[in-house]
Amino acid sequence: MEHKRIAFINSTSGGSTGNIAKKLIREYPGEAKLFCFFGNEDNDVIKIKVPKVSNIFSHSISRIDGKDGFHYHSLTKKLIKELEVFKPDTIHIHNLHGYYLNVPLLFEYINKNNIKVVWTLHDFWALTGRCAIPEECTLFLNGCQERCPNRKNYPYAIIHNEKKLYKKKKNLLSSLNNVQIVTPSEYLMSYVKQTYLNKYPLQVINNGIDLSKFYFEDNNLKQKLGIREDKIVLLDVMLPVSYHKGITYLNKLADELDDKYQIILIGRNEDNLSINKKILHIPFIKQEELHLYYSLADLYINPTISDNYPTVDMEAISCHLPVISFDTGGSKEIVTEDVGRIIKKKDYEAFKKAIESFNKDDYKVEDFEKRRKEFNEVEMVNKYLKLYK
Repeated sequence: MEHKRIAFINSTSGGSTGNIAKKLIREYPGEAKLFCFFGNEDNDVIKIKVPKVSNIFSHSISRIDGKDGFHYHSLTKKLIKELEVFKPDTIHIHNLHGYYLNVPLLFEYINKNNIKVVWTLHDFWALTGRCAIPEECTLFLNGCQERCPNRKNYPYAIIHNEKKLYKKKKNLLSSLNNVQIVTPSEYLMSYVKQTYLNKYPLQVINNGIDLSKFYFEDNNLKQKLGIREDKIVLLDVMLPVSYHKGITYLNKLADELDDKYQIILIGRNEDNLSINKKILHIPFIKQEELHLYYSLADLYINPTISDNYPTVDMEAISCHLPVISFDTGGSKEIVTEDVGRIIKKKDYEAFKKAIESFNKDDYKVEDFEKRRKEFNEVEMVNKYLKLYK
C-alpha cells in the first residue's frame, strides 16, 4: 500500500510544537517533511529562509495593526513553491501564528488542490480576534464584541480592532473544505465546540512524552549544586520564564516560604524578568539531563496561569515527582489525586498551604508508574497516524 505524502507546517522546527511534528515525521512510514521558518534545518525539515529586513518589516506591520497571519506574502509564496515541489496529499498544520505566514494564501493553495488537512490547535489563536492566550476572557465566544481586556497579550498589537478581525478570521479559518481539528486537551476542545470550528470533525489527542528520557534516577545533584541534604527542593521548569507561567507567584513563594525549602527554576529568562535571588536559577540544561533534576526534587510546583496541556507536569510525574499545580488549562487532566494536587487558579495562599502541608510519603511509586505509562507518546503517534490514512 502506497503511503500518502504529508507536509507539516509550523513556525519553528524547535519547541514543543516543532518537536511533536518531527516525532510524527520520524514515525510515519511514508514520506513527510516539516516546512517552517525558524529553527534548524535537517533531513526532515525544509526551512524557508526569512531575510532579516523582511522579517523586521513584517513583524513591525503585524505588531502595529494586529493582523498576524495576514501579511508575509513573499514568504508564503516561497512556502507554496516548496509545497508544489513536494506535492503533499495531507498537510498537518500546527501554529499558524508567529509572524511568518499569510494564511489566506496558504488556504487558497490548499483548497485549490483539494488537500486534506489535519490541524492541531495548541492555543486559542484560531478562536479569538487576536490573542493566543485569552486567560480568563471568553469574549471570543461572542465574536470579541467588547473591548479586549488582554491588549498586551501575544500577538502584540498597537491598533486594536478585535471585533473586525474576528469576523475576518472566522471567514478565513472556516473556509477549508477537508479538515480534521485536533486539540491536545479536553479543556481546549470544550471551547472549540462553542465556536465556528465546530462544523469540522473534532478529536482530542493528548500530547505524549518520550518515556526513555523521563524516568526516576537516583543521583548526587544536590551535592553538586551545593544544596544541603535536609533542604526540601521545589522545582519549576519554565520554557521560557514568563508571567504566564507564574514567575510572580514563584518569586513570592521564595520570599515567604521557610528556609527549609529551596526553589530551583530551570528556563531561559528571555524577557529579563525579575527573579528572586533566593531562587536557584538555571537558564539551560540538556534535555537528557532534565530527568536528573526532576529526580532530585521533592515536589514540582507549577503556578501557571496560561496553559493548554503542560508537558512539564507529565515529565515530572514520569520521574516519580508529585505535582502541585494551579487549575489551568488541561492541568487537571494530567495531575490526578494519586500523583499530586490541583489548586484553584491564582489562589496563592492555597497554593502555598499545599506546599507547606505536602508529605512525600503520601504518594506511592506504583501510582506514578501507572500514570507514567499513560503519557507514552506512542499512543499520541498512533492516533495521528490513523488520521493520515
